[in-house]
Amino acid sequence: MIENPYQPPTSMSQPAERTAALRTESAPQRAAALFHVRLILGILLVPAIYNIFRFSYPSPAISPIPVGMSNLFFAGNLLGLIASSSLVYFFGLSFFEAITRASHAIFSRQPTLPWWLDALYATFIRSAPYAVAGAILWGIWVFGFYQAKVDFMVLSVPVGILAHGLAAALYLPLIYRWYRIEIKGVRPL
Repeated sequence: MIENPYQPPTSMSQPAERTAALRTESAPQRAAALFHVRLILGILLVPAIYNIFRFSYPSPAISPIPVGMSNLFFAGNLLGLIASSSLVYFFGLSFFEAITRASHAIFSRQPTLPWWLDALYATFIRSAPYAVAGAILWGIWVFGFYQAKVDFMVLSVPVGILAHGLAAALYLPLIYRWYRIEIKGVRPL
């Protein structure tokens, strides 16, 4: 059979082979991303437990809750935290991979899903410092509200703006990486 001299460098049968090769290449990166998702969870559990404790056992000046109710609040919140943390620990990365697959199916016209997933993994690998900053902000909010008794809105607006800025510092570069993959064909780092 004569090969078509005008065909592009990758034939129609190669994208599936390339996709399979890229999946095996990104397996170590996925493992690193999974580790970082769990690391981020561990970092954020510290202020979460602090928040549950301060919510369940506030100072009497804020809310004189009977001890029995405080124990009930603490137990309920702790069970919720254990359940949600378990979901994130076991299925957190899979959840974000599903969102990435859905976004790729909606917005992409090319077989670049492995590259999109690599960009997602790179985002998680770089996100531990953001989680530390977010944990510090959360701790400041809990301390300010429950112990320093700062007004809710006075405290929540600046802390909320900073926290949303931290989140945007993660998802905006991810969206830009996906854009570069689709428009410019640039493979993520």
